[in-house]
Amino acid sequence: MLIEKLTDESPSQVFELFSYTIGDVALALLRDIYCAPDWPSPDGSIQMRKNFGDFRDYVEFIRSKGKRKQIQQSWKIYSQTH
Repeated sequence: MLIEKLTDESPSQVFELFSYTIGDVALALLRDIYCAPDWPSPDGSIQMRKNFGDFRDYVEFIRSKGKRKQIQQSWKIYSQTH
């Protein structure tokens, strides 16, 4: 299940300005599949800083302690109601 992969920090085969992890790819796929209104959490409960502008901000955000787990929890709840 994709939601379980959100915390997977193994390298993927996707490279576009930086090497994406399995969790990064899972997040992108979940957003596309569910047409989630917010990012990175589908319900908007987890916010990135206001000046988010490019992939470097995403990398800094997602590597912060506990962010992948928080995003995973948000997606688990969202997927049960949608």
